[in-house]
Amino acid sequence: MDRRFTAASASRFAILLTVCGALLLLIGALTVRYIVVDLPAMVAQRTMHGAADTAREIATQVAAAFQVQPKVVLGGRILVAQRSEVLKLVTLEQSLTERQRLDESWLHSTKTLEIEGDFVIRAGFDLAKPFVVEIDESSGVLRVTLPPAEILATDLQDVRFLHDEDGLWNRLTADDRERALRDLRLRVARRAAESDLRDRARASAEKRLTDLLSRDGHTVTFQTGKRSKAP
Repeated sequence: MDRRFTAASASRFAILLTVCGALLLLIGALTVRYIVVDLPAMVAQRTMHGAADTAREIATQVAAAFQVQPKVVLGGRILVAQRSEVLKLVTLEQSLTERQRLDESWLHSTKTLEIEGDFVIRAGFDLAKPFVVEIDESSGVLRVTLPPAEILATDLQDVRFLHDEDGLWNRLTADDRERALRDLRLRVARRAAESDLRDRARASAEKRLTDLLSRDGHTVTFQTGKRSKAP
């Protein structure tokens, strides 16, 4: 009787040990899965959720200041798409006065035309081109890529005819006046293209973006965009 009882107890104990071992293995496997799979996924989800909030905040701030919402990217994933309320972003304006003179002689008869124009030159960015803010996953640094800075417009504000004189038989014509005005516009466009206005427009945009985005503690860096060719 004692032997049968002892054998039965030993059998139950063995079964209990097996069940306990199986439970421990199951708990261990679940623990490993939680640590290796579930916990990183939860952290990643929370990180992505926080990054999405940051991306929306960045896009909102830039849109309020520049009327353009940049594309915001994290780890190759687009969190916010680029959208703009305007086609061109002007970050620099400069007034300029230029003169153009025409002297033409025919059979010793000279006609003269001298005009002076006031222009406003606008430099900035074509918002049909990419404007991207990339959030660095490890450091949180914002890498901003702006479109190339361009001369967006050379607008004539006023024109004055300083000297308008016909030759004895070599008369000024409407075509002469139109040509002088056209040459004046071309002269100003070349002068603008050869100036540092595009560099100054880019520097102005970078400063405004840095001041705006660094308020929340972000470090801001800028990618060098390809410069558009001068006309």
